Amino acid sequence: MIETAIEFLADSLKNALELDENVISVDTLQVLQDREADGIVVSLLNVEEESTLKNSPHHFVQGKTVDDKILYRQAPPLSLNLRIVFVFDFDDYGTTLQRLSEAANFFHKKKRFNPGIDSETTLSEPIGKLILDLETLTLEQLNHVWSISGGIHYPALFYRVRLLQLEQDEPAEGTAIKNIETTHENFSTPEEMKKHLKEKLENGV
Repeated sequence: MIETAIEFLADSLKNALELDENVISVDTLQVLQDREADGIVVSLLNVEEESTLKNSPHHFVQGKTVDDKILYRQAPPLSLNLRIVFVFDFDDYGTTLQRLSEAANFFHKKKRFNPGIDSETTLSEPIGKLILDLETLTLEQLNHVWSISGGIHYPALFYRVRLLQLEQDEPAEGTAIKNIETTHENFSTPEEMKKHLKEKLENGV
């Protein structure tokens, strides 16, 4: 899922800038040490869980077969934020800065992506909407990032990609809900209702 999302963004940038197939690649930052300058490298820096959706409630889904009428308890989708970087490293420094500017302009105009609709090719797996936010790193953070690539600083764009939702393929294990029973009680006064509820709590009902 994560690989599909990053490759989709790389492919979107390639098409927008009309780049050749081998100019942009998805890889680790270590490759910058072992290759000659020839294009753009897209790399994953970190993965974070979206805190605002962390405590979303569980929901219930029906069994996959037509005859299965049982409802199963299922955890909510896992919503992630991806920290990614686009590194620009061409033979000519002017070309490097030009491509960086073009990429920044592209992602500024189009911050939201719907891979199921925007993709020109069939994705290997379905992914939800992606929203890109440009990030500014401090000098200390930049030093940590570029230490991976041998200490050399490259012109780059850093983005937070949200919200990538990973759906569960199978319902969570647990007791299936086969039926739901309801009761109806008539109370003449509020005090009777309170007394009834108190007794149920005391008896663990």
